[in-house]
Amino acid sequence: MDKFVIRTKRVRINNQQTESPEINQDEPEFIQNQGSRSAPVQEQPPVDNTNISEQVIADPGLRPCISTIGFDSAEREKIRRAYLTKGPCQPQLVKFPTTDFSGRSRSFNYSWYKFKDFHKWLEYSESKDAAFCLYCYLFNIEFGDNRYKHDTFVGQGFRNLKKRYRLEKHAGDHNSSHSKCMKACEDLLKRKQHVDIMTAGISTQAKANYRIRLNATIECVRMLLMQALAFRGHDELETSNNQGNFLAVLKFLCKHNEEANRVSLKNAPENNILISPTIQKDVCNCASFLTTRAIIEDINDGFFSLLVDEARDSAIKEQMVVGLRYRLQEVRENGWGDLLTDFGNFCEKNDIDVPLMDEFFVPRGRSHRTVQRPTNLHHFQVNQKQ
Repeated sequence: MDKFVIRTKRVRINNQQTESPEINQDEPEFIQNQGSRSAPVQEQPPVDNTNISEQVIADPGLRPCISTIGFDSAEREKIRRAYLTKGPCQPQLVKFPTTDFSGRSRSFNYSWYKFKDFHKWLEYSESKDAAFCLYCYLFNIEFGDNRYKHDTFVGQGFRNLKKRYRLEKHAGDHNSSHSKCMKACEDLLKRKQHVDIMTAGISTQAKANYRIRLNATIECVRMLLMQALAFRGHDELETSNNQGNFLAVLKFLCKHNEEANRVSLKNAPENNILISPTIQKDVCNCASFLTTRAIIEDINDGFFSLLVDEARDSAIKEQMVVGLRYRLQEVRENGWGDLLTDFGNFCEKNDIDVPLMDEFFVPRGRSHRTVQRPTNLHHFQVNQKQ
């Protein structure tokens, strides 16, 4: 919700607290301007790089947990980017402190910085005489299964200096927690690939063209679904004489709609034509969801019934049809007379015998002596099950 709300940050001026609006610098302009129509558009304040630089602590042993830093997620992202820009803390001391391990003195070796790709993330803390991981410190909360306090390379630091292989074990394979954190750091530095930056660079005309192109695809899908027709053809190449129903309907629509023809098919961007089978299935799934929701809202708490019919052809291929009946009680209470009139006209037109509603109903397969004798009208309007 941060991108839809303008947060206020308390500022102390002359020993008095005032509230000043703080706008997310990373959000695009068209998102920041959303809100009340009567509220004026506020200009973005300059980025306080001084405050961010003060929160970047060089010694990894003195850093607080990354989740406690920053006013919100946007500011925390700026702090992470500042850490990555500065790089890991790798002091090259003349002599590192030694620790006794089973009668042998061990110390951190600065050559480990150059071992494999450790120079990208390996850090050393002079205050704790321990090794840390920059990548895991920045994103361990998101990808480390909440093991911040238990991860040696993040919380307490790695001090078992006689076992260098633990560094390789920490890096792990491509699916390890460290690799996920490393990928997150690399993505964070690729600013041009972020969604908000890419969205902000899209012009208003491009968004309008995309909407027109999407509406054309949706209309074609709706028509094929209502007529229960197949979407794809056997050969959908440009040289094919029959590319399938979907492409045929879309071409017909573009041929008779100048606005859709201007932005669709050959006139659309090559990576945004919206005719792939995946797009077609997504639109079908949306239509299925909306249809199901509309039926559920229409039924509400009323009665309904299911009619299921199954058939098998000569190739032993089975097909099943499911029919849904609902709103029968409403028809019986309010529209029964109109229903009987329409039913009688249909039977008379097709020479079908219609029983008189005032006569007694004769059930099939039962004795006529012991059974109750309701009229046909009472049976069909009251006794007939849903």
